[in-house]
Amino acid sequence: MQSNKKISVCIPVYGVEKYLERCARSLFEQTMIDGIEFIFVNDCTKDKSIEILEAVLAEYPHRKDQVKIIHHEKNGGLVAARNTGLKHAAGDYIIHCDSDDWVDVNMYEEMYKKAVETDADMVCCSFILERVELGKQKTIYPQEFSDVDSYITKNFAGHMNSLWSKMYKKELALDKSLYVPDHICMAEDLLRNSQMLLKCKKIAYVKNVCYHYYQNNSSIIHQWKREHYKNLLDTYLFLKQIFPEKYEKCLRTLFDKLYINAIMHYGKFADDDI
Repeated sequence: MQSNKKISVCIPVYGVEKYLERCARSLFEQTMIDGIEFIFVNDCTKDKSIEILEAVLAEYPHRKDQVKIIHHEKNGGLVAARNTGLKHAAGDYIIHCDSDDWVDVNMYEEMYKKAVETDADMVCCSFILERVELGKQKTIYPQEFSDVDSYITKNFAGHMNSLWSKMYKKELALDKSLYVPDHICMAEDLLRNSQMLLKCKKIAYVKNVCYHYYQNNSSIIHQWKREHYKNLLDTYLFLKQIFPEKYEKCLRTLFDKLYINAIMHYGKFADDDI
């Protein structure tokens, strides 16, 4: 039986009571009225995030049947939450959204139209990096590309490895061969996204800036731990095995940047950390 869902948006929820209302409203106010579903995964959040979500949803009764709130019995982390969202996704295309970010109201309609128009396996968009507490804002545009090869060559070592700026066909997002173990909590986007990208035959780009990526001080990227360096190394070694040799230099450049940035922002690491 064919699904009548066009897009599934998967949103993990944990410790985001300060930001979830903004995120939820931006989702529920999407110009795409029919054919979209929003899957929120409560990863045993200890704050009032779910109460806030339910209160916001009550203001959008036309969205009620499009919203699923899945509750974990125990905290599993970002990878587990995203995997749960994927298990419940019924859309022809699937995209992720982080619950401390927000989206422009026409984001998913524009991306879906581009996907249908081009029959793309993946559609990506530009985004704005928001650091409001520091008064900083930066728009990130992918370099122009015509195919998967040019996308990897031009954008892979840059800022375009996020999941939330890319919408994939369901069969790619739910591919059982994807390797994303639960212990990976740093570079998870890169690990999952890279494997799907290599399976794409056609990709497309929405030129409008659609997504607002908000870096808050409580996010995982600002809570660097020793095991995160090991995560980066594990991710690099795995991707090195699956990427064609022609991308080796590009892959190495990316991970050099990630390690250097980590050291600059979070301090030196001991020899036994890598």
